[in-house]
Amino acid sequence: MTLGRRSFLGASVATATLGTAACTRAPDRAPGDPIVLQGAYENNPGEPIHDSMLEWARLLDERSDGEVRMSLFPSSQLGSKTDVIDQMLAGSPVITLADGAFYADQGVPDFGITFAPFLFETWEDCWTLTESEWYRQQLAALEQKGLKILCSNWIYGERHTLLTPTPTPMALGDVYTSLQQGRSTGS
Repeated sequence: MTLGRRSFLGASVATATLGTAACTRAPDRAPGDPIVLQGAYENNPGEPIHDSMLEWARLLDERSDGEVRMSLFPSSQLGSKTDVIDQMLAGSPVITLADGAFYADQGVPDFGITFAPFLFETWEDCWTLTESEWYRQQLAALEQKGLKILCSNWIYGERHTLLTPTPTPMALGDVYTSLQQGRSTGS
């Protein structure tokens, strides 16, 4: 299977952002060497996002017949999210997980609203937004700044649909004591 950089972007299924400069530069690699992307994110090994990234890297290698690979850098090993986005804009072949607040900081201020809590009542409301003309305009503005969103799937695992947490208001200084004493479970 031959998988070029542009077809890889079209085929990717992950919540990720890629610097478009990394896609348009000629790769610094010998013929036959794989394209190697760096997956940089804040989550730690053992968290669901890390497990998902491991699976994505495996599938990417498998489905490209080894032509495209991803090296993973969890726990902010390549820097903060802002640092990683700057690396993307400089042309590094990096993919990261980001949200509207970071896109707003990249010169697309209206994207910041998507980071607001309790923005949607249902997932259908969310998908209505991501399929809207306004959202397409935000994506285009972001791409003009050098960043490409590969997927806008905001479901952070099934925990959001399975857990039914009960908010427990308390002073910040009481949080750890409350957890230690079992007055709050953190779920």
